[in-house]
Amino acid sequence: MSLLETACPHCGKSMVFSPIDSINTEERPEMIQKVRDGEAFASICGHCGKKSHMDYSFLYYQPSALFLVYYAANQEDYEKAWKMLTGQDREHRLDEEKLRGVKKRLVKSREALREKFMILDSGFDDRVIEFCLLYTSDAADDLTRVD
Repeated sequence: MSLLETACPHCGKSMVFSPIDSINTEERPEMIQKVRDGEAFASICGHCGKKSHMDYSFLYYQPSALFLVYYAANQEDYEKAWKMLTGQDREHRLDEEKLRGVKKRLVKSREALREKFMILDSGFDDRVIEFCLLYTSDAADDLTRVD
């Protein structure tokens, strides 16, 4: 694991944290809840003692739910993840045989990540939910459009 250094958002002093690049809940089942409630990304400043939530890209794999999601904290990571998930990056390709039947998703915001988890935990198909959101958004635009 690598260590990253950043300024504490509370006191401004330097703090070091260890980002989690990849989470497999089969190996670490406690991470299912820690990722959802944000504790997996919390770090405590050694100077002021306050907790901060670190924002960085990571891969989350929950084999029991046949679910994999990559959270991209920036555009560069988003583009790399897209290439990895679509098989365009031959060097960092996923093992498609091992991941057969697994839902693979890519999100750019913590809100979208939380939404994916809520949908997964509720037992719904996120593709249907996304379609419904798109449809209702278009319908709302039609209602507010002035010709």
